[in-house]
Amino acid sequence: MKPNSFLLISYSLTFMACSGSTDHSEQATPPADLDKIKTYVSKAKSYCQNNHLNTKFFILADLGRHSGLNRFFVWDFETDQITQQCLVSHGRGSNQWGSDASRKKPKFSNKNNSQCSSLGKYRIGERSISQWGIHIKYLLHGLETTNSNAFNRMIVIHS
Repeated sequence: MKPNSFLLISYSLTFMACSGSTDHSEQATPPADLDKIKTYVSKAKSYCQNNHLNTKFFILADLGRHSGLNRFFVWDFETDQITQQCLVSHGRGSNQWGSDASRKKPKFSNKNNSQCSSLGKYRIGERSISQWGIHIKYLLHGLETTNSNAFNRMIVIHS
């Protein structure tokens, strides 16, 4: 059975923005697989309610989509729609940085030093300084056995 390739992140901060291209035409266009995304909405809202997490937004990263497509979605529970979408990368695994060898078949792991993404639900934690982009990152806390090492592995969201 293929592992669930969606990464659910409960939105627990007051600020989140996707950076990148100033051409927002694609952001206004729902992805072709919007129905697939909607299957996670009620599950996400229930999870957030049951675990006392923010129930205004959640973030979904569909790591099953090609990495050249928008696959990072901010879902607004109140308007019941995607409010932002952008590109998101995944871990490089054993490939060299800058290589596109993992774009079609990414590998996932929860092990230290694997350089792989971990699937599962996360809580967004503390804001901190990053060496990348606009120098801000948010630490992620894994909520499942598939990503329980996320904080120790320094898995973060950054620009």
